[in-house]
Amino acid sequence: MPSLPGNRRRVAVTVVAAFVVAAVASFLMTAEAQARPGNACAGRGLVVVVNGTNDDPPPDTTPAMQRYLRQGYRAFTLQYPATVWPLGSSTYDDNVRLAEPRLAQLIDWHTWACPQQPLALVGFSQGARIIGDVVSAIGNGRELQTARGMRRVSVPANKIRVELYADPRRDRVAGQRGAGIETLFPDYRVYPGLTMTGSRVGGFGSLAHRVVEVCIIGDPICDSVRPDDAGLIPALIDGVFRFSMRHTHYGPEVGQPMADDPWRHATNGTWMVEPPPF
Repeated sequence: MPSLPGNRRRVAVTVVAAFVVAAVASFLMTAEAQARPGNACAGRGLVVVVNGTNDDPPPDTTPAMQRYLRQGYRAFTLQYPATVWPLGSSTYDDNVRLAEPRLAQLIDWHTWACPQQPLALVGFSQGARIIGDVVSAIGNGRELQTARGMRRVSVPANKIRVELYADPRRDRVAGQRGAGIETLFPDYRVYPGLTMTGSRVGGFGSLAHRVVEVCIIGDPICDSVRPDDAGLIPALIDGVFRFSMRHTHYGPEVGQPMADDPWRHATNGTWMVEPPPF
């Protein structure tokens, strides 16, 4: 892992603050693994939700899940530790290594068991990172660990839709300054267990048109700009403030972004949401 010069290492403090605040903002929560939803192929389709770090009940994703339930989908929440060490029992990197194979196995199973049914994936924050990585691998033909071993998972594009809220690996798009916080420091280990992985190689590939990224303007997790050295301290203070005022406002309250259909608002696969008035 490459090391950073002193000035860039100081910039990385912004990253640490954002992730630590994300963990401090919620209670420690762990959950047992779930393999797949019950009732096989009942309902109109399946919506799989991957929540963010220590997402306390009701989770931010509740409105999105309810949207699909009203359409006749059955719902399933993928369980994983969702903590950030040292404020939880599992590290960020461990969470990714644990959750991504679980999600890949679930997608592989659903595509095989219910080939005619649509599949919706909804992820928030750390959950968006996990879903986005798996969808990127599928869309680019990369192998994933499944119950049938390492293999390429195939999903018909017309049978999947993906909603990523506050994705820390969101790429910058034309006309916008900010991007996901992980893209600012590619391949940099902030501390053991917390690694910035940069942009997703190949984006979402053949599934790009089936993915919508939702980000509240100014949310430091998905809309960050790396400051220069002179602006480090002000940027750190502002980042903590913006986290508390924006990253926590995707749901579950009425009127927050997850309650609405993001596909109605997205331009080129991205919906940049105006921050709530305060």
